[in-house]
Amino acid sequence: MKSNPIISILMPVRNDAAMLRNCLTDIQNQSFTNYELVVVDDGSADETPVLLEKASQDDSRIRMIRTEPQGIVSALNTGLIECK
Repeated sequence: MKSNPIISILMPVRNDAAMLRNCLTDIQNQSFTNYELVVVDDGSADETPVLLEKASQDDSRIRMIRTEPQGIVSALNTGLIECK
């Protein structure tokens, strides 16, 4: 039987820790589990980096990339390079 293909989920974030909690929970609660979540933190100054660090330590499918604030397009391009 073939295994399911891995799906890459790319999520740019900046300064939205409250929404991030919900997003991470919703993604982790999906029935499809063969995914990687690449989260690019585009220079957050709130609790976002702390939440992402904990999430990536607790779940090996989650990878966090921190960058200086450069905007959503740069964050997406950075994340795209890292996706499998």
